[in-house]
Amino acid sequence: MEADLWKAYRNLFVKPVHAARLNQLHFKSPSIARTAETLLIMTSSRYQRRPAWQTMAGRLPRMFGARYYDLFYGKKSLLSLTAPVHAGLALEIRMAEPGDLEEITRRQEGYSSALFDQYTTLGSDCYVAHHGGKLQGFLWINRQSMKFLGMKLPQLPLGHCFVHSVFVFPAARRKGVFQFLFRTVCDELSKDGYQSICCLIDRMNFASIQAFGNEGTRFRLAPILKLPGIRPILFYWTLS
Repeated sequence: MEADLWKAYRNLFVKPVHAARLNQLHFKSPSIARTAETLLIMTSSRYQRRPAWQTMAGRLPRMFGARYYDLFYGKKSLLSLTAPVHAGLALEIRMAEPGDLEEITRRQEGYSSALFDQYTTLGSDCYVAHHGGKLQGFLWINRQSMKFLGMKLPQLPLGHCFVHSVFVFPAARRKGVFQFLFRTVCDELSKDGYQSICCLIDRMNFASIQAFGNEGTRFRLAPILKLPGIRPILFYWTLS
């Protein structure tokens, strides 16, 4: 048990971007996984270490309307796509219909018709994955602009796309749904002449980091600072 714990702990630090691999331990040894996650939270690792100014910015008082988001910016080239995957379920990928959006808001907290109306107003499209007539996951993508937590971000250069949101329902996870949905969308975008797809992910969202990382997404730091009356400031930001 100690050897397995040390291996999981070491992988968190040696391969920080793929720290979500620890999730695999939940199915083999939940107690080891919980202990390793506790160590991740309580200790200062290379993955968690931040410059002093980032730490201070993250503690800015919210009462003054200041916001700081510690994010990864991920970008995947569509010029050389990976081979298709065979999902554990027989999936149908298509554009979402009104009934699909209603089902998402009913089944998953945090998603609302008002949010989806904002995405639609921006010109975003929603792709859904179905199996046996039941919704398994969805992906929102925009070909023109970016919006993060209600903040309008820079316009996308020609040939780039932005993932607003992607979600796989718990019962369908670890069955290849994300990979099949993501690669199907990427293949369609590539055929339409798009060059890359990008996303913003919280640095502690290990599951999303691993999922996108496994698909060839390259990450870089992209913290966002929002001050009252000022447009969001994106550090280390580039889309080139």
